Amino acid sequence: SDDFLRSCDIKMNRNHNDDLLLARSRYGYGSLKFSIDEYGVRYSFEMPETTAGNDTLESIRRGDLFGSSFRFTDAKDGVRYERLKDGKGTLLRTVSKFGGIFDFSIVTDPAYYGTSVSARSFGSLADPEVPQSVWGPEEELMLMDIEQQSF
Repeated sequence: SDDFLRSCDIKMNRNHNDDLLLARSRYGYGSLKFSIDEYGVRYSFEMPETTAGNDTLESIRRGDLFGSSFRFTDAKDGVRYERLKDGKGTLLRTVSKFGGIFDFSIVTDPAYYGTSVSARSFGSLADPEVPQSVWGPEEELMLMDIEQQSF
């Protein structure tokens, strides 16, 4: 829930690395903004003008980074394990309740392929159909939108 997320200190990282911090929501306040919709969590932030921020933004623009992941703990009463009868001994973990959310990350190898990450200028937010090629130099500050498909 939105209230649960606002009770957490959530970092926006690159590859779950706290040394590559891009934004943060500390108990609902900070540079990382998020909301919950019918698909999951959508979050956005202004990309920092740091080495990590610039490198991440360039990798997104090139298409090298395209998805995300998140780091969490499950509540003791919110997890169930089931051994699948698939001949491989696969153990399925179903999480129905989180203990905490610690980071959202733009990652090299997304754990959730139903996620997406994109860069938009402030000017293009009013009209998401505006192609990146028409952004002006005054619109270099970017926002990231990432959709979590199952949250």
